[in-house]
Amino acid sequence: MKKKLIPSLLAPFIIGGLSLQLSSVLTPIVAESSTEDVNQHEHQHQEHEEHNNEEHHHDHEFEFTVENVVKKEDDHYIMAHGDHFHTIPISELTEEQIAATDKFLAAHPEVTEAYEKAHNIHAGYFENDQVEDRSLEEWAGDWQSVLPYLEDGTLDMVMEKKAESGEKTADEYKEYYLTGYASDVDHLTITKDEITFKKGDKNSTGQYEYTGYEILEYEKGNRGVRFLFTKVEGDEEAPKSIQFSDHNISPTEDLTHFHIFFSNESHQELLKEMDNWPTFYPTEWTADEILVDQLNH
Repeated sequence: MKKKLIPSLLAPFIIGGLSLQLSSVLTPIVAESSTEDVNQHEHQHQEHEEHNNEEHHHDHEFEFTVENVVKKEDDHYIMAHGDHFHTIPISELTEEQIAATDKFLAAHPEVTEAYEKAHNIHAGYFENDQVEDRSLEEWAGDWQSVLPYLEDGTLDMVMEKKAESGEKTADEYKEYYLTGYASDVDHLTITKDEITFKKGDKNSTGQYEYTGYEILEYEKGNRGVRFLFTKVEGDEEAPKSIQFSDHNISPTEDLTHFHIFFSNESHQELLKEMDNWPTFYPTEWTADEILVDQLNH
């Protein structure tokens, strides 16, 4: 389906921890285009952190902006749009747009290099020496569980999109994610060294110390990283072991969501958990914002 693209504010985007804040060397060009996401955030099957790169299709209005194009690939361009990407068919652009885009990419090869590096990392292909330690402060903020939005039907459209190209029906995908998202914690508040777990009107807080990361190997040949934190003091109800996974392997700005594992077991035991990965978004995000985010990953 084609849609008229609408003007929008330009913004820097984050790729693999590298902030690309490119000056407006070219005038934004509005085009008409069909879109297809290329860096899909398909939550994992047997290993929750593994990206399977299954594509979902979701058209929505956006502005084709030369400065946000990150790569030319065969008969299309790849363009960053917020924290996700679209393919832009070259056949639907004017000669002026094509010339401007090619000129931009030739002048900024670092943009394509950063995109390819980030794409490979998010797909789980990276070298050990690319993994870096991360502090709890990276996840600082107020977060809400995504589970209620799946339970109340808000995310049914996401399940239907997955079913279009996946191996499950929409109902089967919903059951799968109900297990994955399951958690009795509905909100988290994270500071530079504390996590408060909110279950209804009951709160528990623990102070946590970073205890390294673990690289997990998957049957497909790709890998994932969990960052480990251990409680050093705090409420008894606060879990002892915490593990974060957000598909990044080094310090990263502007996280939009993450998966968290927690229990009173050891980290080695918790690393075995592959079926349940509670997922959290910023508390201020609305249901519609979460829906759009999931449709475009």
